[in-house]
Amino acid sequence: MRLKILNIIFAGFTCVILCTLFYLQVIRGNYYYELGKSNCIRLITQKAKRGTIYDRNGVVVADNKPSFDVVAIPQELKDADSSFDYLSRLLGKNKEELLRKFNLGRWAPFAPVVVVRNISREEAIRLEENKDNAPGIEIEINAQRFYPLGEATSHLLGYIGQIDRFRITRLKDYGYKIKDMVGYSGVEEYYDNFLRGEDGGTQVEVDNRGRQVRMLGARAPKQGRNVTLTIDSRMQKIAYNLLEGKKGAIIFMDPRDGEILCLVSSPAFSPNVFIERDNDALINSYFRDSSAPLLNRAIKGLYAPGSVFKVITMLSALETGKITPATSFFCNGHFFLGAHEFSCWEAHGLQDLRQAVVHSCDVFFYHLGLMAGPDLLNKYAKEFGLGSLTLIDLPAESKGQVSSRMLKKMTRNETWYNGDTVNFSIGQGDLLVTPIQMVKMMALVVSENMGIRPHVVKKVADKEILYKASESKLKIKSDSLEKARSYLRAVVQDNTGTAHILEIEKLGIAGKTGTVQVAKGKPHAWFVGYFPQGQPQLVFCVFLENGGSSSNACVIARQMFEEMLQQKIL
Repeated sequence: MRLKILNIIFAGFTCVILCTLFYLQVIRGNYYYELGKSNCIRLITQKAKRGTIYDRNGVVVADNKPSFDVVAIPQELKDADSSFDYLSRLLGKNKEELLRKFNLGRWAPFAPVVVVRNISREEAIRLEENKDNAPGIEIEINAQRFYPLGEATSHLLGYIGQIDRFRITRLKDYGYKIKDMVGYSGVEEYYDNFLRGEDGGTQVEVDNRGRQVRMLGARAPKQGRNVTLTIDSRMQKIAYNLLEGKKGAIIFMDPRDGEILCLVSSPAFSPNVFIERDNDALINSYFRDSSAPLLNRAIKGLYAPGSVFKVITMLSALETGKITPATSFFCNGHFFLGAHEFSCWEAHGLQDLRQAVVHSCDVFFYHLGLMAGPDLLNKYAKEFGLGSLTLIDLPAESKGQVSSRMLKKMTRNETWYNGDTVNFSIGQGDLLVTPIQMVKMMALVVSENMGIRPHVVKKVADKEILYKASESKLKIKSDSLEKARSYLRAVVQDNTGTAHILEIEKLGIAGKTGTVQVAKGKPHAWFVGYFPQGQPQLVFCVFLENGGSSSNACVIARQMFEEMLQQKIL
């Protein structure tokens, strides 16, 4: 009886096995055959070169240079200890560190593992000449990103690095993979999809131990598209040298089409250190530095505009008939609102509108602001693009904020007072702008074209980028704007003007100074202007964070123009 039961159990197991084999080999046979084929095929990726970036004159500002990388191929390493010992002595590298990189990077016997990046050409030649002493160690020539102008273009161009978790999650549907090199900040990030190219590779068949048996096919990588900037690298270098050691930004833009010829933020960083990968200490110091060298102050830094905002205060009052050019107020250096005193930087005496702009008289604009009121100032500030993105083709632009009753109520749960209006009228208080917004504001004053969009890229490959622009014009009468432009010219032209130092023969510079009081440190210094009067070709901004008096910004601006004239850029 027991034997019979055992026979039945055995027969049952046999049936189960036979049924399983039938299912696996007949019913699912094709599926497992194809799966087996795919398991023995591997792809060795060959990275594509990034596109080259040029300035408007064809000067290379981001390039690819050959990098001689030492790689170890696991299946060809007969004696890893001996090969790495020789490599350590030849290159002066720590053997344990080389082995650590090798063990961390290996994923298949046939796949090369980079153990040392970017050795010198001489070291590469020596290693090739003595490769018999290190079986399994090879030289692989790769393309490495290189920025010839270094810190002068760091914020403009950004840098490249290995893709992080945030970006791989967001971009995996667009073909991005783990360990891809992608752009971080600047043009490298904003135009990454064009610059990165398409990777190629080799398809190989491997045996059951993962060793390469034969090559099945290959596809050459496709280089990324080249990009041509609107930037003039000569102006970029001049501006960077003038700002070196200072915090601030310099921007020059063509008000007719929004092309930016210069965009510099300081302090800057070296974009090349992020690529070389052996400068962790320097990279970490950038993140810890209290002067924030990684911050692009030109488009992200938020500051009160100070007296530069008086241009908007003036236009709002002129446009609505609150004042005429003949309206006058007396400045004795003080302005009392109830028991509270607001000061002016100097006692100017009796001032009409032109004189108040030329001398940047705070007392005059205190009166003007109270006549206009905060709602009107808010409306015209927004008309000139404050509190909104300029849509420049660079990532992470800040939009700033415009003072208003609602903003104060929402952020501090406080009521708006006339003292807030007084501060608002001279560009202080809750009003925050970026230097690029100030450039766009001045461009609107001189061109009246609401469709202006600042941009730094002119062409991708051979195709010029067309920036869609509206045909609408600034909703301010031409007569009001013409008066404002004549006053801005007088700021430079008049002997007593706050920017008279910028009176340079034949240039006809116009603009407005600004000195901004801050809670800590020296005031911020601004000069925002354009030239020449009549047919402006460029608008510009010089901003110095904690730079002291606005006269310091004017000095930097004058040095910039003198150097541009000397180099025949103008």
